[in-house]
Amino acid sequence: MKFKVREDLARGNLYGDLACTRKMELKKGKIIDARKVNELFNGGLAIYESDQGYFSEEMLELIENDIQPTKSILLNPQITDSIHTMISDAANNKGLFDPVNRPQHYADRKYEVIDVIEDSMSVTEFKGFLLGNVLKYVMRYDKKGGVQDLEKSNWYLQKLIEAEKEDKCEQ
Repeated sequence: MKFKVREDLARGNLYGDLACTRKMELKKGKIIDARKVNELFNGGLAIYESDQGYFSEEMLELIENDIQPTKSILLNPQITDSIHTMISDAANNKGLFDPVNRPQHYADRKYEVIDVIEDSMSVTEFKGFLLGNVLKYVMRYDKKGGVQDLEKSNWYLQKLIEAEKEDKCEQ
């Protein structure tokens, strides 16, 4: 699905269940491809994922919908909540969390921890934080986490590259 990120987003304001971060604010007015990753139950808003990050339904304006509508049989909120619980339990028990990109110990947070860290620092401080984590995971991989530590190092390196590109665009 194609969306335009609303131009009136303001950093720190809540849009549905997500607060606007610095990174989201930089995407104002841009066209993004996104897919719905969950439907919040009890009348909540959907959350969409793109290569630009996560956005709530309130942050986006639909441009093109390539998904065919289907009629929902989940009209009873009790059934919907039960299914949501079963899916969450299955994900927790089946190890569907990615230890590098989406560790289970961060999955219960309302906000992405990395976004909170980024919003609490200047751009230079945040890039230093990312570089420190790149070095930490590379330097310890052969003594502690092996390949997983190299993957974590790469994750932080990709974030650093993204931050550097965004910083250059702002200048």
